[in-house]
Amino acid sequence: MKPKIKKNLYWLIGLLIVVAFAVVMAYQVRSDFGKVEVSYVKISTKEGKYVTALLYKPVDASTENKLPGIFIMHGWNNDKDTAAPSAIELSRRGFVTLSLDAAGHGDSTAEMNLADVMKGDLLGADYAYDYLASLPYVDATRMGMTGHSMGASTSAGLALQRPDNKAIVLQALCPPNGLPYRSFRNF
Repeated sequence: MKPKIKKNLYWLIGLLIVVAFAVVMAYQVRSDFGKVEVSYVKISTKEGKYVTALLYKPVDASTENKLPGIFIMHGWNNDKDTAAPSAIELSRRGFVTLSLDAAGHGDSTAEMNLADVMKGDLLGADYAYDYLASLPYVDATRMGMTGHSMGASTSAGLALQRPDNKAIVLQALCPPNGLPYRSFRNF
């Protein structure tokens, strides 16, 4: 084998090892080195479509050890993966976290109609919130929500429909007119 080809082969093998190591480390970080289970879920809507989400469940969550739930909603040009850093950090801190692909975004088959959004359509957030609250290892009496941009508006609308939530954090809010933000608990 020619020396130049041999040298390039060594570089290729070295780079493949670096890439493999990076993939393994990314997976480990995503699961907090095995302390958080990350799963892909599909949640049905009444129209027979579905919205998708990533569920971040700390491994110590169980029916005997119910943990609080946090619903996360992304902005207009994003999807469920955008909230991954927040979701994993919240899960590390003991929350079961659900990061949604809103209707018309990511892998969701539910469609988004802008006219309905302006009238308060929650883009599947209501189904996702109820799904999270129904999980046997989630304490449905300790639920919170957060969203960015469009997700903040959607979370605000959801908070009005689910006044039993314990906390809401709105990031870079794009508010529809008339939402009574001062009436939110733990805003």
